[in-house]
Amino acid sequence: MQKCFDISKDTKIFILAPVGVVTGGVELLHQLCDVLNKNGKNAFIFYVGAEKQEIPLEYQKYNIQLIDHIEDDEKNIFVLSEIYIRELYRIKKSQVLIWWLSVDNYFYHFQGSLIDDFKFKSIFGFKRFGRENLNRLLLKKQPKKYSLRKLSKNKNVRCNAFQSAYAEYFLKRNGITNTVRLSDYLNDDYIFNSEIVALKDNIIIYNPKKGLKFTKKLISKSSDLKWIPIENMTRQQVKETMLRAKLYVDFGYHPGKDRMPREAAMCGCCIITGKQGAAGFSDDLSIDETKYKFNQSEKDIPTIIEKIREVLKNYDNEIQNYSSYRKRISEEKLQFENDALKLFEV
Repeated sequence: MQKCFDISKDTKIFILAPVGVVTGGVELLHQLCDVLNKNGKNAFIFYVGAEKQEIPLEYQKYNIQLIDHIEDDEKNIFVLSEIYIRELYRIKKSQVLIWWLSVDNYFYHFQGSLIDDFKFKSIFGFKRFGRENLNRLLLKKQPKKYSLRKLSKNKNVRCNAFQSAYAEYFLKRNGITNTVRLSDYLNDDYIFNSEIVALKDNIIIYNPKKGLKFTKKLISKSSDLKWIPIENMTRQQVKETMLRAKLYVDFGYHPGKDRMPREAAMCGCCIITGKQGAAGFSDDLSIDETKYKFNQSEKDIPTIIEKIREVLKNYDNEIQNYSSYRKRISEEKLQFENDALKLFEV
């Protein structure tokens, strides 16, 4: 890994995060702060736009320092996810790491006003990353101040970290070469054990916030099966539902290496997905692409339904096909810690 930063014992690392948001990406920002502080760094979370800096209950288990001001100094480092690229132009002296947690969030935040909402959702929801025409359209219409070309020339930006292979591909394809891997890991609440298998019912779970239009078509063609949406649930309720289900189905777009498929896998679910976004990259969703990933098209619906029934019927055998995926997930924490410490080494 290349050396990105000039770090001393006086360096402060400011990690910008949205206030009051409890999601996988925001938790990851806190996990980075945690691993850095546990290893002798001086890292802080700064909640953007917060009147009062206060750690949400879900993140209080991490080693977090809060700060209510930021110090723009050459010795310091700012960590900005793609939604805070605007803040880059307020930073005059500090070193900057842009952490690409979601490619699609970059387009959403900076290009959303350029194309109508339906067009955005339909293209990003139903086609994989190789959507050349849309990429060209959006990249041409980037606000110049926040364009990738402008970004690649900003001297304060020392590195662009990618959370997914999908993001790495996107960055390199658009001329950003100072890239490093800084992925993520699941909350320690998700640890697979063989006893989980005995808890299973013939339940299929899905995320209604992603790919719902296509998923509804699958549900309508299999009305005899039990489908449960993951919505209006606490974290504990989500986990309990995953522990009961045999199958997690996801035909939404994957703006990064999504957590819900991995959480479901560690709860003993089989996984069936489309190929949109990061789901189209085996490094990000490493399940058998010939058996469990499908094109999101009308003509493939009967084949998908057939596979769903097969997985439910032969669950005890099918779940074995995900052992390498679960092993990879279980190794992510150590990989993340190693990457983070190398990236911020003195």
